[in-house]
This record gives sequence, structure tokens and C-alpha cells, in this order.
Amino acid sequence: MQTVKINTSSNTMILHCDSITIARKGQLMFDSAIKDAINNGCERPEQMICSGGATEIENGVYRDDRDIYVHPRYGDDADIIGLIVLPSDDKNSLSYLFIYSGESVYVMNGNGSTIEVLK
Repeated sequence: MQTVKINTSSNTMILHCDSITIARKGQLMFDSAIKDAINNGCERPEQMICSGGATEIENGVYRDDRDIYVHPRYGDDADIIGLIVLPSDDKNSLSYLFIYSGESVYVMNGNGSTIEVLK
């Protein structure tokens, strides 16, 4: 079990999950998610939810192209530095949270040691 601490401009979330996906600029999942957000009329996404049938875009990484809801980000001009795929019990739905400069994600293992950082 991993603990994930997410600090965004609007809140702090602490999650406990078996696994989490982090994508950075230049990685296929990041580039694909940004393209999906832009194709759905949002240049600055805060969160994006994809639901319906999933399509594999990387080994073991899935994305849905049928129903996409994008929540825009307001109030600043910070750059997107990465995204995380929030854990879900629904295998036909993915929720992306976009991380901007000045925000951070820390992933800790069961012993409390930091094993991954996005900031």
C-alpha cells in the first residue's frame, strides 16, 4: 500500500492506494491527455475524467476516447509539469489530475519513505 500526498493550488489530498500512475511532459500518457483536453476545448485542464470502453495506449495503461469531461483551471498561468491518474474502482473510467508548477505529488511506501516525487 502506498500513501500519496497531492498539494494543488486549491487543496491537499492524501490517498492510500495499491498503485498510482504519474506522467511527465514528453511521455505518451501526458501528451495524449493534453491532446484530449485540447480536443475537448480546454487548453488549461485541472481534471479530466474519461469513461466508457478503455483503449490501451501503453503497456497496461488505458485511456477512453468516448466520453471525456474536462474541468478547466482558472486564475493563474503556471505551466503543467505532469499528471497523475487517480485510482478508481471503475475499470471503465479514468480520472486525470493535472499538476502545475508550484504544486507537488509525493508517493511514500508502506514504511513512509518517499519513493517518487513530482514537483
